[in-house]
Amino acid sequence: MLVFDDDPEVGRLVAEILSSEGFEPLVAETHHTLDALLHERPHMVLVDYVLNGRFGEDFIARVRSGVFGHVPIVLCSAINDIEQRAHEIGAKAFVSKPFDIDTLVN
Repeated sequence: MLVFDDDPEVGRLVAEILSSEGFEPLVAETHHTLDALLHERPHMVLVDYVLNGRFGEDFIARVRSGVFGHVPIVLCSAINDIEQRAHEIGAKAFVSKPFDIDTLVN
């Protein structure tokens, strides 16, 4: 699983939670890191909606147009009322921040 969040602390926390549940997360904090990690061919992507002032929509569109078009994407955000938007832009699921660990893992 690839975790893409521009806040290093959040990325590490999410990775620790996922690791404790048996997942093998890779963490990307920048688009450069992301480019390198996409070669790992993740089975799922968890992406923050706001990334360095840009929206995760750009990232989702990029993933959907490439060889990872089939990879499930889970969008997470502290912004209220974007769950519908998450589905409109191609996310399989939405998790709000702050997130409940059970919700994140399931």
